[in-house]
Amino acid sequence: MSTGGGATEPRRILRVRQSAGVRRWLRESPNAVVLLAIVVGALTGCGALVFRWLIEVFTNAVTGFDEYPGRGPSLRLPGLGLWFLVLAPVVTGAIYGPLVYWLAPEARRLGGTKESSNPYADHGAGVTSRITAVKTLGSAITMGGGGSVGREGPMVAIGSAVGSAIASVFRIDSARMRLLIACGAAAGISTAFNAPISGTFFAMEIIIRNYTTRSLGAVMLSSWTAHVIGKAVIGEAPLFPMPVMHADKLTELPVFLLVGLAAGLVGIVFARSVPLVARICDWVWRGPEWLRPAVGGVLLGLLLLALPEMYGSGYPVLANAIEGHYGLALVLVLMVGKIVATSFTLGIGGLGGVFAPTLFIGAMAGTAFGLIVGELWSDASSPAVYGLVGMAAAFASAERAALTGIVLIYELTRELTLVVPLALAVAMAALVARLLRAREMESEMREVITAAAVAREVPEPIPITSSPAEAAAALARSPHNLLPVVDGEGHYVGCLSSHDLLEASGARVTLINGLITHPTTVPPNAELREMLDTLAFQGGAPVLGDDGNLVGWLVYEDLLARVYPS
Repeated sequence: MSTGGGATEPRRILRVRQSAGVRRWLRESPNAVVLLAIVVGALTGCGALVFRWLIEVFTNAVTGFDEYPGRGPSLRLPGLGLWFLVLAPVVTGAIYGPLVYWLAPEARRLGGTKESSNPYADHGAGVTSRITAVKTLGSAITMGGGGSVGREGPMVAIGSAVGSAIASVFRIDSARMRLLIACGAAAGISTAFNAPISGTFFAMEIIIRNYTTRSLGAVMLSSWTAHVIGKAVIGEAPLFPMPVMHADKLTELPVFLLVGLAAGLVGIVFARSVPLVARICDWVWRGPEWLRPAVGGVLLGLLLLALPEMYGSGYPVLANAIEGHYGLALVLVLMVGKIVATSFTLGIGGLGGVFAPTLFIGAMAGTAFGLIVGELWSDASSPAVYGLVGMAAAFASAERAALTGIVLIYELTRELTLVVPLALAVAMAALVARLLRAREMESEMREVITAAAVAREVPEPIPITSSPAEAAAALARSPHNLLPVVDGEGHYVGCLSSHDLLEASGARVTLINGLITHPTTVPPNAELREMLDTLAFQGGAPVLGDDGNLVGWLVYEDLLARVYPS
């Protein structure tokens, strides 16, 4: 009499083969990218909206406003008057400080838009979900308590983590993983600014760099998917109210080159001040890291008491400046104040992005320039025009994304007469940034970069005696798709990739011996050219010492970060 077990086994095998077939199609089919891009865009759009809601919740809990207008007492704590500005960053710092320290100290390193996306090429879903969750919550608390940072960096982090997680779940190769990360970053910017074209250009300029029509299509699809979701929930309201403006005077065009020069230099100053202040805070602080945001919050609160306009992202204040409600002196004070406030917020351990502060600082620089020109030339364009041009120029120099700066301002304003002034100013700002960057690189390249200086710690190796199931578990825990294999004495014998292991899932493999590959290795003294040649054909490279043992693990992103530090 049959027990039915004979029929169950073939069905189980069929399901396993069907699952493997779906995974193979997602990894290898060009058409699969379309589906994955839509999924990444949809999930990122939803995640970004949740993050936006969290910021409003925490800001409202402290101030009584969804976005603090930069003046007046808290509606929640009216008895404190403006002194709530001192209390808010201290209390919120006491909340997110321990949260970050105990759950994800890595989140502190992801402050800007580039930093929020590029590292995810090296991490799997198990790591990025933890870091991103902590960064998302910590950023919302930081901004709710007055931290002078932006929401765009965390939104990019959410999208990048979504792309990385999906790529890790389906064991997609590193090239497609980078594409999905770019899709997520584009979706994050699209939701943040209600600007899908800007999201596309941002991802192509910052992450993809060298792209094809297929990758452009995937990124654009993801960005528009997130835009549709955001539009359905929050509507088409602009980032802030835009005054009526025109920039159609040919005789004024040379002036915009000077605006680009000024705002570009200010953007560079800001980009350098953030890591500089962080290093100073590291040097000064001697207490426990989890307490640092609360103690630093006292000084941040005093700064907010003196200049309440620095509270949060500052978009209401930016709108007032663009609309001409502030004089020249106050605009300049706000520009310098934002540089100090944002740098200090991040330096004491606060979480958030620098995209919005960069736009704020550029807008103040441009508006100040416009006010001066207006005093000297009665027929000049309004200060609003100069402020918006300054926004694009500062972003282009600080983030090295010229096209994104131009497209973003056009999408926000839909004013065609701004395109030529934007192009001139951004070109000048990008040129200044490039010239300054070239001088830095000449100095940096005098120091020889070796594999030993760039390599990260060796990932946990797989014993050669492991079964396929044990190897699969090790790969699932690891942020890498390729792991070293060692013999019984701990000596390196090769590598095992998740792709090769998955391909062998239908065969009767009891040990991993036959699945081991031998990727090109590099010695500790390998220099830049050798490392580039090796990484051009594989996602990672083992660094082997003279005795043949592993001393490090080299990945492309670490090499890029060393040659082109942000």
